[in-house]
Amino acid sequence: MRNAGDLRVAVIVNDVAAVNIDAAFVESRVRREDGGELVALANGCVCCSLREDLTRAVLRLAAERRFDHLLIEATGISEPMPVAAALSGGAATAAGPYVLDTLATVVDAPRFLADVAEARALGEDDLGDGEGDGRTLADLLVEQVEFADVVLVNKVDRLAPGELPRLLATLSALNPGATLLPTEHGQVAPSELVGARRFDAEAAAERPGWLREINESAEARAGGASAGGPGHMHGHSGRQAEAQKYGVSTFVYHARRPFHPGRLVAALEQPWPGVLRSKGFFWLATRHNVAGLWQSAGGAWRGDPGAAWAAATGERADGADEAGWHPRWGDRAQELAWIGVDMNEPALRAMLDDALLTEEETAAGPHVWAALDDPLPPWEIEDDAGE
Repeated sequence: MRNAGDLRVAVIVNDVAAVNIDAAFVESRVRREDGGELVALANGCVCCSLREDLTRAVLRLAAERRFDHLLIEATGISEPMPVAAALSGGAATAAGPYVLDTLATVVDAPRFLADVAEARALGEDDLGDGEGDGRTLADLLVEQVEFADVVLVNKVDRLAPGELPRLLATLSALNPGATLLPTEHGQVAPSELVGARRFDAEAAAERPGWLREINESAEARAGGASAGGPGHMHGHSGRQAEAQKYGVSTFVYHARRPFHPGRLVAALEQPWPGVLRSKGFFWLATRHNVAGLWQSAGGAWRGDPGAAWAAATGERADGADEAGWHPRWGDRAQELAWIGVDMNEPALRAMLDDALLTEEETAAGPHVWAALDDPLPPWEIEDDAGE
């Protein structure tokens, strides 16, 4: 491959379309005399519908033992975590010489913040992976940044003066552990991506900024410290100060009362200026025994069912101390991390407070809550934890 030096490199290129345009583009630049090979996977996504095809291709190339490195270019709508799982599980063991080295994503610097804020559905641009794909472009962009070892911040030459530091601060808030590399025309030293050995599965699982904020907020409460004031970034005073210069901030919302479903819907219908990401766990009065999984990117919100609260199973959560366990409600709580640029944290907190049950409504208990009108979409729950 061009720029591969003395290395023999195989490339797997994935395109969700039936015609793999990316593969054709790469092949036009492959010099086969360098010992490279191109494998095209089209008409699907390697994180889901073509996952088995990806595994087979990796195993075949590994068995040939002709290549020093294998580069996988996933389609732009691919989610990185399922791909990493496929490559670091049983396939990796069978793949012999291959180990998952580095996960990289490319950010379009002039468009990133606008694309996240717009939150267009993938289906609007025929980018989805089938009719059931309800994701938004914002979901995809944020998740790819959150899970990356390296973020190539491309087209920085097209940014206005002063825009790059704000974008870098925003990306750092989304993924504090990533290496951010500003680039022009995608030019980057191969050593940043090839043989860098940056990937670590445990670190990757803990890398997203929203999760770090929630964990550090819980630790602060357990230690008796404040859960954070406006713009707080727990344990990262240097990063916080740098980010705040550009209006980038984070906070964690914690509450020990459930959301009223009708008032929560009213909150979801309000604009959230400046919010790029919110994610965590929520407690809904009408679905008392099941933890809700809350996530938003840009203006698109989604609430899905998670596991049963530990308190609903009759077992205390492992490691739960007094700060994390209520005498009546157990581990049920609102635990939501927010990341954004020029967010109005007091207004967002007030909005969430207004969506909670009142103290009197909370005291009435779950049997009364069950009769509340619930306009949210129903949850399909596989076990019998109950709602």
